[in-house]
Amino acid sequence: MSGFSNISLKRDYNRWNKKYWNYELPDETDIIFSPVPDDRDADCNKQNDGSFLIRISPIYQASRPATRWFLSHEMCHIPTWHGKAFHGDLFYAEWLRVLNAGLLRELY
Repeated sequence: MSGFSNISLKRDYNRWNKKYWNYELPDETDIIFSPVPDDRDADCNKQNDGSFLIRISPIYQASRPATRWFLSHEMCHIPTWHGKAFHGDLFYAEWLRVLNAGLLRELY
């Protein structure tokens, strides 16, 4: 399949971690194209060793805007993590913060 690689996902993660989170997100986060549950397009999970894993469905691998949108969304779960990924006020405040800081222009 042509499109983006796991390496390009990690490159975006590292660049955005520097620019929008001042390196506060963990370096050891893995970001991969991988099947996710049918009710999701992407997900973020904390692993047993404390690291995070972001998975984006391979069906989006050929779409740069979709892939980057899902990555930015899942990245916002990390600093707002409270035992699981959730979509509460803290999460939406974080996502709006980085989108308004300039990330929205980078997604397209």
